[in-house]
Amino acid sequence: MKITNKHNLPTPYVNCIINDPYSHDGDISMTTLIKPPRIVQLTLRHFNDIERDVMDYWKITLGNAFHLLMEREAIVNGFTEERVKAKILDLWVSGQIDMYYADDASIVDIKTTSLWSIIYGGKSDWEKQLNGYAYLMRDVGFPVDKLQIFYCLTDWSKTQQKRINGCPKNPLGLFDIPLWPEEKQLQYLEERVKLHQECRDLPDNELPFCTPEERWERPSAWAVKKGENKRALRVLDTEEEAQKWIEKYTGKDGDKLWIEHRLGQSPRCENYCDVKYFCNQYEEMMTKIMFGEDE
Repeated sequence: MKITNKHNLPTPYVNCIINDPYSHDGDISMTTLIKPPRIVQLTLRHFNDIERDVMDYWKITLGNAFHLLMEREAIVNGFTEERVKAKILDLWVSGQIDMYYADDASIVDIKTTSLWSIIYGGKSDWEKQLNGYAYLMRDVGFPVDKLQIFYCLTDWSKTQQKRINGCPKNPLGLFDIPLWPEEKQLQYLEERVKLHQECRDLPDNELPFCTPEERWERPSAWAVKKGENKRALRVLDTEEEAQKWIEKYTGKDGDKLWIEHRLGQSPRCENYCDVKYFCNQYEEMMTKIMFGEDE
């Protein structure tokens, strides 16, 4: 991977990005296992052609710094940053456990994240990741009865807390993650291992497309708006529904209502994917947008 410094950031920061000591033990890490196989394979195959600027690592750097602060203190009745692994089918799957508390058999994972992640009930990847960790821990002899996220909200403020419904009262806190039955955990891990193995020998353009969930898709919508107002009166799933809503609208005489088509978006593809320029799925999506077609 080519690391650039287009914004002329200080050398110590650049070096901490370039010299990241992270490594995983085993054939595949839990964080890689839950990623879309298309992204994993394209990253492996085009790694030397991928370019990323050190500025793009700023959120990762904040997360690493928070982890280091936690590591600095001893965790009573537990341990910090322990890596465990288990054989799933014919692959060793490894995971790095941030905190484990023996007194209540709980795994706590540290996340620096947006307050919206908590408001919307957590990210689906958190549930998959922590349940994977739970299986690995049980496999090496540690009971697991509880899963939690210890979050640090990077965009929290007192103003946001007062203004946004459901905003956490504090920037730090614990968030509970549902614990699956052990059978479900193993089934999920085996399905992911099989999927990643099946993709190893597929050509780039035959890799399974990332799902809407994996692309963080925001579906197309039709917004009913009035005059020059920026905010919509109502946002609906289809143009037909929007038209019917207008017909039933009981506003003042003279109101001019119109429909704005908001094309669906895939934020992960557009803003957070290192391999989009090697991806035929992304190319097809951009072609549809360019020619005004909806998915």
